[in-house]
Amino acid sequence: MASPHIKSGKLRPLAVTGAARHAHFPDVPTLKELGYDVEYYLWIGMFAPKNTPAGPMKALREAIRQAVDDPAFKNAMEKIQTPVAYKDADDFRTWWDTEAVRLTAVIKRIGRVEDK
Repeated sequence: MASPHIKSGKLRPLAVTGAARHAHFPDVPTLKELGYDVEYYLWIGMFAPKNTPAGPMKALREAIRQAVDDPAFKNAMEKIQTPVAYKDADDFRTWWDTEAVRLTAVIKRIGRVEDK
């Protein structure tokens, strides 16, 4: 975790990768502010097999939502200064569809994906 080192002055962040500045480090610019067309987020998503029945999917989604809303989880994320942006299945799917296209274009541009 870099935050204590940043706060102590032992580590100097150059930029953040999100579209907006980090709430805990408002003086650190974004890469876009520095002229680099880069926006990236560390994300975690839950996936299930395509034909998973609706009942178990609903229960899984509810359990995940409850876990993310749990005050202990929120406090733990706040302690490590990690913002959480929960998205349910439909919102995540919309985000993922856009993000997959964007990342594929970036990866192709840097020459790390071959078209077959």
